[in-house]
Amino acid sequence: LLDHRADRARRLTKRGIRHIAPDGSESTARITVYAAASDVSFQPDAVLFTTKAYATRTAADHARPLGAEARAIVSLQNGMGNVEALSDVFGMERCVAGTTAQGATLIEEGVVRDAGAGVTYLAAASPAAVAATADVARMLAAAEFAVDVSDDWASVVWAKALVNSSINPLTALLGV
Repeated sequence: LLDHRADRARRLTKRGIRHIAPDGSESTARITVYAAASDVSFQPDAVLFTTKAYATRTAADHARPLGAEARAIVSLQNGMGNVEALSDVFGMERCVAGTTAQGATLIEEGVVRDAGAGVTYLAAASPAAVAATADVARMLAAAEFAVDVSDDWASVVWAKALVNSSINPLTALLGV
């Protein structure tokens, strides 16, 4: 996990990340959270981006050393323009577009409530990324995510945008 805020990275490394399951049970994952890509002592096969869309380019620049040799650069984000921003930094030939209906709520820093499982959709952003996309799908499936691979990355992104354009105004109006 790479966080651009060194103070938060230290706190999360020290305290861990607490997961509250839908049934109310809790567990804590103890992982190292890095503040700088240069501090990471291994080269990942895949780099997953889960930032807000407006921060994608900044996050890509921050993670550039991690993605230099990675086989897949994966956008698991809502919003438009994420794949394009990642491809500007890493090249379209390694980009994988993704969206997920894996629900979660950030309760407070380091505490996440699992809101239930949903399907994670992936699609290669170019023909060169098809094999890497299949590898990412296998990795997520091994971690017990429901995964569906599409051959049209723009449809994957737009389908999620359409869902969000319906849900987000309702949640804002209802205050939920």
